[in-house]
Amino acid sequence: MSALRLASLVVMFCLACQVDGGSDQEDATVQQDAGPRDADVDSPDVARGEPPDMAVPTCEPAAGETFDLDPDGPDTQIHAALVPAPGGAWAVYNRPDPGGGFDVWATRVGCDGSMVVPPFQVNEDAEFNDVDPALARNGDRVLFAWATDDGMGPHNLSVRLRAFDDAGVAVGPERRLAIDANAWMVKVAATEDGFLLVGSLGDDELNAFQLFALAIDRDGMPVGEPSRVAMAPESQSNPALVVAEGAAVVAWTEGSQDTETVRLGRGTIADGFEVEEAFDAPVAGASVTTDWIASTQTARGMVLARPLAGGDPVEVGASGKIDHSPGLATGDEVTAIAWYRVIRGIRNELWYTRLGSDRTPTQVETDGPVAPYGVALTPLGARHFALAWSEGDSPDFRLRWRIIRL
Repeated sequence: MSALRLASLVVMFCLACQVDGGSDQEDATVQQDAGPRDADVDSPDVARGEPPDMAVPTCEPAAGETFDLDPDGPDTQIHAALVPAPGGAWAVYNRPDPGGGFDVWATRVGCDGSMVVPPFQVNEDAEFNDVDPALARNGDRVLFAWATDDGMGPHNLSVRLRAFDDAGVAVGPERRLAIDANAWMVKVAATEDGFLLVGSLGDDELNAFQLFALAIDRDGMPVGEPSRVAMAPESQSNPALVVAEGAAVVAWTEGSQDTETVRLGRGTIADGFEVEEAFDAPVAGASVTTDWIASTQTARGMVLARPLAGGDPVEVGASGKIDHSPGLATGDEVTAIAWYRVIRGIRNELWYTRLGSDRTPTQVETDGPVAPYGVALTPLGARHFALAWSEGDSPDFRLRWRIIRL
């Protein structure tokens, strides 16, 4: 087994338990768990009722210093994701619970490394394994989405949602999408009137997972029913999502280990999605922004990126190395890409550069190896980006972050 394949399997270890192909039922009725945390606190940054501010917030920090994302939390901090917020960024991630599973936690950090909102637990029901979180921000609302494994097959995997304001105060309870099938691998993005969620849903007839999309309002309530992005005889997994100018761009891995490819869908729930192959070469996993898509050519251990507007892909990384799992983010002026380079097993280095230039890639200075739990990257202005990663020897991973300038 190759080092790259081993790294990919390790990333999935906490999600792959007790997954059975479920039946497809287009019913997005919400099941509500316990109520929200009560607090009469208004967001300090965005007045309630104002139109959503979809612009990237300005952030002109001194780049280069590394910070702990959750300094007081336990080890095994993994699966981080970031979005911009006024003067910094929101982060969501997994940290272990006492029962041996994971909970979903979040924090809001400032450009100077300060804790604007200290780490707090997002999920209310700590009994189950809550993993692989995603987030998006719309105005003063932040939507968190994740997959929950309750251990009760055949449909042990479900999608959970919860919305908060910019002060870290819940605006609704944890909600479970009541879909009679396994559902997981969620991503969310802000739209003009709320959010768009994509995920992977079990289909009994196909005996495969299929991509679905669902609109969510600003308070975390589903709107309408799930819609298929594209039907295929093979499983669709690991979606990436961006929304721009009223339309979504969704990328996903399709097929089995020997036939994996990345496909790209552009469109809306109402009008459907036009689907194309993202790359001519066999690739797996993807990250997408408004202008680029990147993936891993597993056979060569090489990261490929190409403009969404068309053109030949460019190779990112170094010949003779095993580079993989890219993350993308587009700021006001440039697009950043970060990726992992295998040292041995699941031990990696973290690298980044600017796409569309001949800039020499930069290695992030770390105190230990980097774990391959997905690159967390988000823009903080014209040329600044926040970058987060899991660092340390297994299982003593600690989430760290820094601001880079390109």
